[in-house]
Amino acid sequence: MRRRYGIGFLVATLLVVLILSIADRNSYSRIQEEYEQEEKTRTQGNVETYYYIKENEGYVIVYEEDEKTVYEYTSIRVDELPEKMQDAIKKGIKVDSLGQIYGFLENYSS
Repeated sequence: MRRRYGIGFLVATLLVVLILSIADRNSYSRIQEEYEQEEKTRTQGNVETYYYIKENEGYVIVYEEDEKTVYEYTSIRVDELPEKMQDAIKKGIKVDSLGQIYGFLENYSS
């Protein structure tokens, strides 16, 4: 009787180990695929993405690369900026990254 329980316990333990091993392998594969997809998206996204900082109705607005789609509205008034910056924003400033945009916004927001 004890031997029978011992064999049953051994088989159950082996099944649990096998199931956990398969689950871990599937989990690792899924994580690896997600990482590769994210890396691919990040690489492609950084190649051609531009933004424009422009003036609209007296305020600084960030546009996507088509210069029509608003990426972010700000509460920064153009007339409160230095004169050279006002001129540049009225013409439109091309920006290569979100980091540059947020750096600009941080410097000029009150």
